[in-house]
Amino acid sequence: MSLESINKRSNNMLVLLLLFTFVSSADALNGRISHLGRPPRTLALTPSTRDNTLNQQTSKEDVIQIESVIDAIETNATLEQISFRKLDKKTIAIGSFATGLVSVSALARFGILNGPLDTASQTYGVYTNAMIGQDIGMAILTAFLGYVLVKLISMGYENDLYGSKVSRKLSHVLSAPLFMIFFPLFSAADGSRFFAGLVIMSNIVRLYLAGIGLDAKLANSVSRSGDKSEALGGPFIYVCLFEVFTLLFWRTSPIGAVAMSTMAAGDGMADLIGRKFGRNNKWWFSEDKSIVGTVAFAVASALTSFGVVELFMATGYMQSALLPLELFTRVSIISVVCALIELLPVGDDNYTVPISAAALASLLLH
Repeated sequence: MSLESINKRSNNMLVLLLLFTFVSSADALNGRISHLGRPPRTLALTPSTRDNTLNQQTSKEDVIQIESVIDAIETNATLEQISFRKLDKKTIAIGSFATGLVSVSALARFGILNGPLDTASQTYGVYTNAMIGQDIGMAILTAFLGYVLVKLISMGYENDLYGSKVSRKLSHVLSAPLFMIFFPLFSAADGSRFFAGLVIMSNIVRLYLAGIGLDAKLANSVSRSGDKSEALGGPFIYVCLFEVFTLLFWRTSPIGAVAMSTMAAGDGMADLIGRKFGRNNKWWFSEDKSIVGTVAFAVASALTSFGVVELFMATGYMQSALLPLELFTRVSIISVVCALIELLPVGDDNYTVPISAAALASLLLH
């Protein structure tokens, strides 16, 4: 077995490990936070219990302290309420991101994550401290910029500049393509994908918190009806797939770039343009889908996919034997097919569209 094969297998195992860790952490967090909705545990104190407590040989100050404790218990100042009084969405989101950043940095520092790939020998170099520092800086920067983007979109919704549906689709259209523009700014190390994955994971955590009721503003901005549970539907699927495609394909394969561009720009623009200009040109077989929306899907998907792939090729991280015109033609075919798939009343287009795009890209572009 070659060294490259071993490294690829180790990276795939690390992908699964990180995903398993997140699922386990989310489950544990859900169990911990669920205490907030439970009836408080109270301690029933009978008069005899209070008297026996106070009849001990204690000073006046001790009696006052004991009575204060008993009063606190009797007024339901429970351990759960005290424990979670300071628990908020920012603490959880920042804490999980910082913990992940330390963990991934340690994996890189001890050589578990691969450094840059030497194309001549097909072997991986050392993940240097300078590269680790660069990736930590980029992870923090892009996480902050992503937070600012979400806040700006949420502010527009809160100030009645647009409704929740437009707010949701703006996040849908902008988040993935804008983040992918920063991929070449991470270090040349192969393991830098895991630092980028942490940024997406922080958004997964934020959506999870919104879905369980700890971030009402975010839940309102990403849901169609304002129901917090919708945050764990389409938007959650969106960022989870973005995480998977980033970890598996990164900036070295067009599969992930085309899949995410198709889902983000294509599906998002179809809704925005179709809602605005598609009232009088509905497809005869669907009252919810418009012809102009389908055209917007294909055009936005093709342009964004082509632009992202060209960016990765121009920065030297992706190789292709296709000329620009041939590449654009094949990307356009993928976009048109996915636009037609989006019309089908089968499944959720948050996963049917990107999975279809990835399959087509593996056939036409890989």
